[in-house]
Amino acid sequence: MKSSLSKLPESQLEILAEFSPEEFNAFYDKAVLLLSNGLKIDGFREGKIPKEIATQRLGEEKILTQAAEMAVHDGYEKIISESKIEPISRPEIGIKKLAKSNPFVFSVKVATMPDVVLPDYKKIAAEVGIKTAIISSKDIEESLKWLQKSRGKFTAKNGPAEKGDFVAIEYWLSGLNDFFGSNNQKDNFILGEGGLFPGLEDSLAGMTAGGEKDKIQISIPENHPLRKFGKNVEVKVRVVSVQKAEFPEINDQFALSLGNFKDLDALKKELEKGILLDKNQEEVIAARSEIVEKISKESVCEIPLPLIDSQQKKMLERMKADIQNSLKMSYDDYLEKTGKTEKDILTAILPQAERSVKNSLVLREIGKKENIAVSEKEIEEEVNKTLKRYSSQEEFEKKVGLDKMIEYVREYLWTEKVFKSIKNLT
Repeated sequence: MKSSLSKLPESQLEILAEFSPEEFNAFYDKAVLLLSNGLKIDGFREGKIPKEIATQRLGEEKILTQAAEMAVHDGYEKIISESKIEPISRPEIGIKKLAKSNPFVFSVKVATMPDVVLPDYKKIAAEVGIKTAIISSKDIEESLKWLQKSRGKFTAKNGPAEKGDFVAIEYWLSGLNDFFGSNNQKDNFILGEGGLFPGLEDSLAGMTAGGEKDKIQISIPENHPLRKFGKNVEVKVRVVSVQKAEFPEINDQFALSLGNFKDLDALKKELEKGILLDKNQEEVIAARSEIVEKISKESVCEIPLPLIDSQQKKMLERMKADIQNSLKMSYDDYLEKTGKTEKDILTAILPQAERSVKNSLVLREIGKKENIAVSEKEIEEEVNKTLKRYSSQEEFEKKVGLDKMIEYVREYLWTEKVFKSIKNLT
């Protein structure tokens, strides 16, 4: 078999291949044998029909079609293996010449992983610093309050709601009916802690379970995602329940109740360690992101359309889940309420999808240059660490799934090694 490769725009490749008459005749004979299996002709046992008679019964066109399919499959697989091509799309097959006892010529057009020209990525990484995490007394106080609330006791209250009570409500943003329709929103919180829109929370003081108020005027804060639908809205609210909240006092006794802490100072020190660890990790993630963006900006590569399409689909699926979870409406309702089409959304997320794909290609190329590999033993050890957090393998399978976890761990370990090779950011 002879073949030639031609690069096309957008990281596509065209393959032109030719089998000699002798090579193609071998596929022709295999096709006759394959198609004659199960063929029934009076006077002959199944599987023992002479080639000439089977050929006459099957017909030239059918045999040639089967032979071409077998030749293309074998030829294409051989070419991509020997040339180390990495296809990322379904191949487009074109038959150029097909006849018995003649050369068989076919073409294949396929999108492939692009070549990536990297800058001096280690130099770029060296220029990116990691900010020092700073912990304030406010951070520790907030952690203590979170722990305090997690140990709270709640009892139903028949009287009016007042600051410090735990209330559950339903509310309708009537000023945004065109967006939400008749869908009610739900929330629960400690009254007086500023967890709702300005104006709405104040109106709840004095209300009892089952009570309703309407035409409450509120303002949507500038940084709120609903601000784009209007600044001022009317709200109707119904109190579902009111509970008296009792929280333990934050003192030495509270610290002792949480575990092996001799006093409140010991608890605060442990919280400080945890907060520092989290903040340091946030700084590492921020530094990694900056490094990849800077390397990507100076890298040169064509971004294949199939990879962009795939990334857009992933982003769209995440957006659909967010709409369902946050706005409590279907994706179709969201499109109708906002007046957008799916094409509008795909166009809006295209730049982000392109950037994400390029960043992935850049990291992949760095991984190749640094000979990054993850062993099955490493994957197994990491998965086993995760398994220990679950009571049984059945629970793990139900909540996570072994196959998904293995792929996640493989990607995680590979990424960690890549960044360590660029700059030791852990």
